[in-house]
Amino acid sequence: NIKKIVLPEGIKIIETGAFADMTSLREINIPETVEEIEDVAFYQSVSIKSIIIPESVKKIGGYAFANCKKLGFVKICGAEEIGAGAFRATPSLKALELPASLKRILSSMEKYKYMDAAAIDSFSSVTVRCPKGSCAEEYCKKHMIKFEYSPEKK
Repeated sequence: NIKKIVLPEGIKIIETGAFADMTSLREINIPETVEEIEDVAFYQSVSIKSIIIPESVKKIGGYAFANCKKLGFVKICGAEEIGAGAFRATPSLKALELPASLKRILSSMEKYKYMDAAAIDSFSSVTVRCPKGSCAEEYCKKHMIKFEYSPEKK
């Protein structure tokens, strides 16, 4: 019945399935030392409501936050890659902020060919906030996902 986790500084990777199926987990603080969130790291952690992924995280694995039923807000500050199905089956997700650093949003997983899925459900009520001319904008247009431009930094 763990409700909150504060990861210590120094951790570089949140490993595959590390917090999967933690149904009472509501809050996790990810330190600036984390560089990667592996596949299914938070899969079915159904009580998490929001998460801010720091600029240090460059890769978010496949299905990392899939089936997080109460996840309503996600801010990704510096990722370059988001894996297939990363935010699949997140019906409460209303806002997803994506950075200019994002280069790839995957729809298939090399390791698991049978688990192909868009990173973001196009039928959900999410609004993606992204920079104009970004990889995220292109992805949203291709998959008919509602988006708006993030304010330009001065």
